[in-house]
Amino acid sequence: MSRELRLFLVALAGVVMVFFVVSALLPQGWTVQSSQSMPASKERVVAMFADFNGWSRWSPIASTKRTDTEITIEGEPGQVGHQLRWVSGPSEAMLRLQRVGEDGVDYEFLSRINPDEELLPYGAGQIVVTPEGDGSRVTWSESGKVGGYLHRWFVWFGAQQKT
Repeated sequence: MSRELRLFLVALAGVVMVFFVVSALLPQGWTVQSSQSMPASKERVVAMFADFNGWSRWSPIASTKRTDTEITIEGEPGQVGHQLRWVSGPSEAMLRLQRVGEDGVDYEFLSRINPDEELLPYGAGQIVVTPEGDGSRVTWSESGKVGGYLHRWFVWFGAQQKT
């Protein structure tokens, strides 16, 4: 075996080892929270968050679509179980309302790679709306965990929401 080939193999093994060591040190989850004032009544704001049909007007997450992705909205708006679904080939992801109240909504994020797998929860969020002056204050919190070394890099580069 030539010296160059041995050097290349040692360097390659070193890169793989560094990848796994750094991955082991990265967080397995995220928690983000943001707050914003809105010039609308609490009831109007909660209704907006409880209906995925309108999310594409204000949120890029509802319009995240590639040519091979089908986006559907299922269930009764404003009711537990209402969901926003992305299907791309065998993969599927979804946001599903878990609670709808006068003060906001709670949701879960589920995903699967293969259609024969169960949808697994990867994160959850809560949107709380409180009166503030003539409008409302919206506090959006989200957290989640990922499995595997590769997924930890995605957590490090940012969750679904920016602070």
